[in-house]
Amino acid sequence: SWSIAVRELTIPTAGSYKFTGREIETALTGFDSQYSYKNTTSGTFSATHVGSYNAVVTLNDGVNLKWAGLAQGVVDVVVPWNIMVRTVSIPTITGTYEYTGNEPGTTETA
Repeated sequence: SWSIAVRELTIPTAGSYKFTGREIETALTGFDSQYSYKNTTSGTFSATHVGSYNAVVTLNDGVNLKWAGLAQGVVDVVVPWNIMVRTVSIPTITGTYEYTGNEPGTTETA
């Protein structure tokens, strides 16, 4: 007698990103589109603002496939990811300036 074993897939992971002011789409590590898909109806795969987000990945087949470490029949997994605050350096001014009543770099005309 023989049987076909359930294929176990590694749960994908996502990273952390630094704020850019532009939309960031998370890259899933270990995501295999042959066996699963990005569930855009219940997950966030792109964002612009600093914060924590959850991408949802769904198995294409909950009978013959399963997520590693989870019970068979669990088809959705939540993959957390985030956009972190970007640290900006404070600019410095070097040199010596004397107050003249005018803005630096301007000249007074009569």
